[in-house]
Amino acid sequence: MQAVSLTFQKPGVFLFQPTSKRYIPRQSAPLSDASWDLLHQVDALLADADPGAGVPERDPRRLLNKVPKAQRGIDWIEREVKFYHKKRIKAQRAFVLVAKIRSHREKAGEVTKFDQFFDEIGSLCAPYVLTLHGFGLPFQQRDADAIASDIERLFDRLQSMGLCVFINAGTLLGAVREGGFLAHDDDADICVRIHGDTDRELVKNFIQVADQLNRSGQFSQPVMLSRRTPVIKVKLDSGVTADLFAFWIRGGKAYLWAHVFGELDENDIFPLGKERILGKEFPAPRVPEKMLVLNYGTSWRIPDTQFRFPYDTAKRKFAAFLTEYKRARYWPDEWSKLKSTFVKK
Repeated sequence: MQAVSLTFQKPGVFLFQPTSKRYIPRQSAPLSDASWDLLHQVDALLADADPGAGVPERDPRRLLNKVPKAQRGIDWIEREVKFYHKKRIKAQRAFVLVAKIRSHREKAGEVTKFDQFFDEIGSLCAPYVLTLHGFGLPFQQRDADAIASDIERLFDRLQSMGLCVFINAGTLLGAVREGGFLAHDDDADICVRIHGDTDRELVKNFIQVADQLNRSGQFSQPVMLSRRTPVIKVKLDSGVTADLFAFWIRGGKAYLWAHVFGELDENDIFPLGKERILGKEFPAPRVPEKMLVLNYGTSWRIPDTQFRFPYDTAKRKFAAFLTEYKRARYWPDEWSKLKSTFVKK
C-alpha cells in the first residue's frame, strides 16, 4: 500500500495522496575522477553526525548536483538514497528507489554490492527503518507486549461492533512463524469482512465501516481512508497504526486486497482459527499457511527484510474493484452520509 502525504479531498474525510515514482537515472557517460571525488565527499559527509547542517559546502545534495547529469547512474543515486535515510526524508521516493537499486544490482550480478548498500542505509537511519509507511520505529525498538495488548483491545472494539476481523500479511506471518511480531515491521495488518454482490456495494460497505469506526467514539484520533487502495488506517494509543484491509467472499472464493484474488476457498478462511502473538490469541485464517504462500511465496518461512510485494500485479487483478473504489469519492450521496467528525489538519 502506498500512502505517505496527506491531502484533504472531500468534506470531512482524510485521504492519502501517493507521491510519484522515481527512477534510476540513465547514465550515458562514465564517472570522471572529479565526479568520483564528489561522491567520496558525500560518503564522508554522511559519516558525520549532522551533514548539511546549513553549510552549503557540507550539503551532500549540493555536491551531488555538481555531478554532470550524463554521469549520474547507480552510484550517484545510491548516494542520494543514503542521504534520504540519513535525514529521514522523502520516504516514499527512497522506498521505491531501494527496490529499483536492488533489481539493478541483481541483474548486473552485483548482489554483494546491494547487500553492502542495504546495510549502510540501515545504519544511517537507525534505529528507524524504512517501510511503505515511511521511516518508523520497528517493533524491535518498541514495547512489543504493550503493542500486542493495544491490538488486542482493537480487536475487542471491532468485534463488539459486529465486524468479522482477523490478522493477515506481516502480522499473520509474525504470528505463525515467530509467535510474535516481525522485528522490522511497524504496523498491524487486519482483514475486515465486507459484503456486497457488486464492486460498488462492496466499496460502499467498506466506506461505511470507516464511518462506523469514527461514529463509535472509541478512537482518540480520526480513522482515515486511503485514497487509492481499500485500506482503513486506525491510529492506536501506542502510536502504532493498524491497517484494515477489505476482504470478501464471492462464489465461495476469498478476495483480499492485495493478496488474495480467488485463489483460496471460503473454507480456507472459515471457520476462523487462532494464532498467538506474544501469548495473546488473535483470529486468523483457518489454514494460514495457504495465505502466507500467496503473500510471500513458498519461502515465507525464511526471513527476508528486503521482501517487496508485487503490487503492480495485484492492481491488475483488482482493477475493477480499485476503479470503483476511486470513483467512490465522486458519489455525493454516499459521502454526504459520512457524518463522523474528521478534523482537518
